[in-house]
Amino acid sequence: MTIFCPNGHDNPDSNRFCQSCGSALAAPVNSAMTAGILLGDRYLITKEIGQGGFGRTYLCEDVNRFNEPCVLKEFAPQVHGTALLTKAQQLFEREAGVMYQMQHPQIPMFREMFRVNRGGVGLLFLVQDYVAGENYQQLLRQKIARGQTFTEDEITAFLTQILPVLSYIHSLGVIHRDISPDNLISRASDGLPVLIDFGGVKQVAVNAATQCMPSNIGPSEVSTRLGKIGYAPNEQMQRGVVFPHSDLYALAATSLVLLTGKEPPELIDPQNFTWNWRDRISLSPKLGSILDRMLQLRPNDRFESAQDILTALRSEQIEFSKPTIVTAQSAATQTPQGQKPQSEIPTVIATPKQPQAIRPTLSTKPKFSLVAIIGKTWLALAAVVGAIGLGWLFASLISKRPESPRPSSSIAPVSAPSQTSTTSDPTPSTAAISPTIPASLTAKGVNTQAYGDAVKQVYAKTQANNTSDSQAKSQLDTIASELGDKLDKQLSSDAVKKIGTYTAADRSSWESQINKLHLSKRTLIDLTNAKYRSITDYSADKLGLRLNRFLNTPIGQIYQATMFDRVSAIATKQATAEIVFPIGGTSGTVRGMLQPGDGKAYIASLVRGQDIAIDLQTNSATKLSIYPPTSKLPALLTDSPSKNWSGKTTRSGYHEFVLVSDSDRPIQYSFKLTASDLPTQGKSPAKNKEPLW
Repeated sequence: MTIFCPNGHDNPDSNRFCQSCGSALAAPVNSAMTAGILLGDRYLITKEIGQGGFGRTYLCEDVNRFNEPCVLKEFAPQVHGTALLTKAQQLFEREAGVMYQMQHPQIPMFREMFRVNRGGVGLLFLVQDYVAGENYQQLLRQKIARGQTFTEDEITAFLTQILPVLSYIHSLGVIHRDISPDNLISRASDGLPVLIDFGGVKQVAVNAATQCMPSNIGPSEVSTRLGKIGYAPNEQMQRGVVFPHSDLYALAATSLVLLTGKEPPELIDPQNFTWNWRDRISLSPKLGSILDRMLQLRPNDRFESAQDILTALRSEQIEFSKPTIVTAQSAATQTPQGQKPQSEIPTVIATPKQPQAIRPTLSTKPKFSLVAIIGKTWLALAAVVGAIGLGWLFASLISKRPESPRPSSSIAPVSAPSQTSTTSDPTPSTAAISPTIPASLTAKGVNTQAYGDAVKQVYAKTQANNTSDSQAKSQLDTIASELGDKLDKQLSSDAVKKIGTYTAADRSSWESQINKLHLSKRTLIDLTNAKYRSITDYSADKLGLRLNRFLNTPIGQIYQATMFDRVSAIATKQATAEIVFPIGGTSGTVRGMLQPGDGKAYIASLVRGQDIAIDLQTNSATKLSIYPPTSKLPALLTDSPSKNWSGKTTRSGYHEFVLVSDSDRPIQYSFKLTASDLPTQGKSPAKNKEPLW
């Protein structure tokens, strides 16, 4: 059992003084509740699983929900006086309100907060979902027992799966404060890491305890030590201030502990507080550089956000400057400007190799130059009128040739070219003009020729033709800049640098990947369309083209880059999940948040003849589609603003429920699926093997 000191450090319950800071530990509370006690006429206590400065934690069964396991956190901070206890409870309720806002599949769902009166004492409880699985500290111990530790591939996958969770909570203004191997659970159902035990509850207990300290001890001297030694950065341990990159520091520390099997004190140089892990393990330059930057002592030298780390993980090459050696005090006293500090000198530089220019697969017209025309004309005339006639004709052509001939375009234009003008300001041919490629895209390794062709296609469709060369250049640059900004923000480096090379073979590979997850072409297109609309409105519908033909245009390469990222999101379970009914249950509810242009695909195993009902709680900018297990059957619902639907299934298999956002703001949603006559447990419907393309 664990007991927490007033500063939030965990200790064995046999300790009387904190092993981290030396603070006196409160004697174990004697108000523990035993197994079999029913609280709130709903929660049946199974066993006690922890104890801290804020109270006890119990594993319970929810008797109102088919005895589902859940976690009950008691809030009973060791404070004296009614006023202080009331204040502590107010802080706890506020923290519970923040937790209620967090709706993410890799965060245990907050169920409720309730009060009970037991023996004349009012008790306050917070209820969360129970996550079945083992925490990463347990997994590490198991590996060490076999003479192993986590591999680089495992940690890379771990970071890729947990960083979006941190990005989500940071977007809500929430800092976890206590990331470590024992606060991350590998969920038994899918192996994804789940973030538990947010430090906000501990902070409430610390704040309450601080107000009980003697007057000669300042509050900051107590509250600054919330966090685990070695995992929390110095600014958190010494001054009690936290920022998003404080969590990122702790995540990097956790990663190195999992990689080396050594605790932070064994890896940190006590003289300069730098991490010396390279004599323990050998990592690729990319991952090593990323971890080094996450662990920089000075806050301003770290990554600014979780998304920045994801971008770095996806880049081809990382270069990292040698860390600056600074003292712990100078690092701790450096306060970032604003809530998210900017790095003074960028130390991670993505420098992907520039791929050779490869044009999209197009039906292009052959090139013709003036020399080639003259050469062919010479042969024809030589056969007819001989060398003398040819000489006369050649001289005539040379005398009439313009000084600066325009080469013809290497890409068949979308719209028919205008006739040559005889005025002094002729219509320009964009083939002779190259748009300026944004630096953000060149840094991601974009194929400049392919991207330029896409920009020209947009220009040909949307711009007037009676413009000068300088006006055309300006308009092309504007399109390139605006489109490039959207691509840089919304597509990964891997997706961007492949623009110009996507083929039908890629789509065939994507088909195989998503079919294994019981998803169909219709769902992939829905998710892609939502994201693509947030990038540009230059769609197949706007061009008046069928999808297959649209994909073979330059702008179609950008659409396929968007699809590439959607497939990745599906493969990593960020854009899909399965709705599983509890044993004996008839409904399942999932909650989440859709960012602008995002979508989520849920699948559910249903059998033929079931009555199903949908209840979607969200705003009007969310569209819902429902697809049966085969594309031979029509969709039950397509891009509908409806929030409720009911009907009967006509085919057994995995049904798809797709939510997409057309909003420019994040959207919270709650999606409930109710079904009658559920299939027996263990029955697996046939996998959807419909071809995508």
